[in-house]
Amino acid sequence: MSVHAAGLAEPKSAYVWENLSAASFETGAAPSFPTKKVTRALREYAIAGALHLDHLAGLRHSPANEGMLDLTSFQLSRSLCMPEGETRAKLDRLLLQHEIEWRSFISSLGPTSFLADWAVEGRP
Repeated sequence: MSVHAAGLAEPKSAYVWENLSAASFETGAAPSFPTKKVTRALREYAIAGALHLDHLAGLRHSPANEGMLDLTSFQLSRSLCMPEGETRAKLDRLLLQHEIEWRSFISSLGPTSFLADWAVEGRP
């Protein structure tokens, strides 16, 4: 996602999961990756990682997280010796930037991507 946001490209061979646009998790792996190593645990870790990024992208819009964001902003402002309003504005900007980058990344994979299927906030 970071490489995509920077407008750069890496060779597919840099990752075991070479094709995030694939329709299934299993078919996204490099052909040289042994099928027996595509385990349920590996799939669950991948889903968890994608959902963490997806949930972070939606954090600003969740009323359930408003109190947590207020507390985090308060704690950061105290530890950074910054006004709380400035701290909250910077936190909001960080979350907005992540949301923009996540949505752009998921959108770039296409609607049939297994990763797009896992994402909720990433849908265009």
